[in-house]
This record gives sequence, structure tokens and C-alpha cells, in this order.
Amino acid sequence: MRGIDVSNHNGNIDFDKVKNSGIELVYIKATEGTTYQDPFREINYNGATSAGLQVGFYHFLVGSSSPETQAENFYNVIKNKNNYLKPCLDLETAGFDVMDYALRFISKFNSLTDLPIAIYSSPYFINNNLDSRLANYPLWVAHYGVTTPTSNNVWGSSYVGHQYTSSGRVDGVNGDCDLNNFYDGILVSSRNNDPSPAAETMVERGRRFVGSRCKELQEKLIARGYDCGGYGADGIFGEGTLNSLLQFQTDNGLVADGLAGPLTFAKLNSGNSTVDDVVRKLQSEINSQGFGNIAVDGIVGEETLSHVPVIRYGANGEITKCLQILLNRKGYNLAADGVFGDNTLNAVKSFQSKKGLLVDGIVGKNTWSSLLK
Repeated sequence: MRGIDVSNHNGNIDFDKVKNSGIELVYIKATEGTTYQDPFREINYNGATSAGLQVGFYHFLVGSSSPETQAENFYNVIKNKNNYLKPCLDLETAGFDVMDYALRFISKFNSLTDLPIAIYSSPYFINNNLDSRLANYPLWVAHYGVTTPTSNNVWGSSYVGHQYTSSGRVDGVNGDCDLNNFYDGILVSSRNNDPSPAAETMVERGRRFVGSRCKELQEKLIARGYDCGGYGADGIFGEGTLNSLLQFQTDNGLVADGLAGPLTFAKLNSGNSTVDDVVRKLQSEINSQGFGNIAVDGIVGEETLSHVPVIRYGANGEITKCLQILLNRKGYNLAADGVFGDNTLNAVKSFQSKKGLLVDGIVGKNTWSSLLK
């Protein structure tokens, strides 16, 4: 689930445009310290909920006042609101006993409400300031410029939200904006008992998320070699479209959530070649594994075909993974695990038969050429 977090620093926001850009969840700054209440909290809450977005609030913990009175300030602001997301305690400043303050804040907050609380922090701040006494509370982690945040000493590699940039752009927000990927654990209600959009199937959620852009999405996926179930660009978001979208996101280092947001469309728009990304990967592996010294340009030419190695049953590694991705783009359903086992062998033979090639299960120049061109 894609989300943003906002405060008064973002100014006036057009939340209808935010929703239409593919955002589902919004965290709103509510309070800081004992007396400060964000002046845009009500404006942001009313705007986001009116647009049909699901909202939650966060409190910025400081060391200059009692954590108990800070918890009261936070609770008083959010107690009459629809808290779809878990109230979050923002831990990112030091210079005081952060653990003591955090535990006291949580204890007081828990005495005021049954709402479950979450923690926001970064891996480096966690390692330097927090300990395992917070491990039972879900983590919303800030780590920029990476697909997967680095592990930390308290939560390990577990998290329910990842803030991956502070300089994102979202239609409806002026200037830079924090962008996040969230997962079910950030929700106050679980998937099992919540009638909210989170209880939808992945197809239903993906269909609602992409909206009127479904046909455009399908056209772009098909142009990149993904078959969308073989039904063409029919404008219907079904299992075939979902599976192609998930595979595209996986192939391109995106979060495979089945939601076609700005990052997915940007990647789809980044090139016209049907196998551009995997060709670059293949060329890079040819060089790194010593099979040649060729240009890594994503262009299939004689140079690439002359240096790609022959691979067969039992092979494993990144070149085999490239093979599996290419076969999947031809309609096969392989796990791109880099292992040339029985399933990959059968897919190769099937492909060779369809293309009138020698059906031997060995991927040589002719098979590579048919896959790549």
C-alpha cells in the first residue's frame, strides 16, 4: 500500500489529486512535545478523509517535556478521529534518555486508549538509541534510496512501513514529499475482520488502485514483453494483468505489491525495448563472469549473441535467472530463482518446439536469439 506522511511543512494539499496519483494511506503529524499541535492537522485530516484516503497520526517525541504530558497531548488531538492507521511515535532526536521517554510515553498512551501504537525511526538511530523493549511494537522504518531497508538491532529485518525517500513527488502536493510503502501490520484492524479496502483481494485492490488507467497499464506491460494473461489490453484488471504487473515489479527492483503507482509507471515509461532491462542484466553478467567484454547498452546485437554462454540443465546463477525472466515474458510461469531445474528444462523444450528449433533443452545461440529478438 502506497502512502505519504505530511505536516504543516507541506502547505495546502489537494488530496483528490493525491488519491488519483495512486496514494492510499496518509500519516498526518498531530503533535510534538506537550503543547505543540500541528496547525494543518485538521485541514489535512478533513481533506484526506473527504478524498477517501485512509489516515493515521504521529507524534514527534522530544526531550524537553514530560513524556506523560506528551502522550496526553497526542491522545487529545486524535481521540475523536477515525484512526485507520496505528498511531505512531516518531523517534528521531537524541540528547536525552530516548528509551525511558518512549516507554513512559507508551505506558501513558496505553492507559488512555486501546489503540495499538507503532514506532517510526531509522536503522542508525535504532542501533544507537533503542533496545529490545520496543520490539513488540511494529516498526515504520526510514531508510532512503534502497528497496529493502537495512536490518537493525531491535526489529531485525521486520517492518510494517518503509519510508524510502523524502524527496518524492506526488500530484497534489507542492514540492518534495515523503513516500512510503506500507503493509497490513500498519493497520489498526487486521485483514480478517476489517471491512475496509485492506480486506479486498489483490485483484480488487489493484483494479481500484489503477482505475481508468488499466488499459494504459496493460499496453505498457505488453510493450515490455508481459502478456497480461493473453487477453490483450482489454481494460479489465484480472489475474493475468496482476501476475504480469507483479512480475514486472519484481524484475525491475520495485515493491511487488500489485499496485501500479507513479514508480511503476515511471519504470514502464523508461524505455521502449521489450527486453531492455533483462538484456542489460544479461550483458553485465556476460562481462562479470568472463564470457566477454561487451557494451552494456540493452541492445540485442551480434556482439551479445556471440558472447552469451550455452547453458543447460543443472546451471545456476544470474544468467539462468535472465533466461527464466525471458521465458516468463513468453508466457511461462517459472520461479526466477536462477536454478535450471526440471521446470526450466520443460519450458525451454516447449519454447524450442514452438519456434521450430532443435528440441534439446540446451540454450545455445539460436534459442537465445529467439528469446531476445
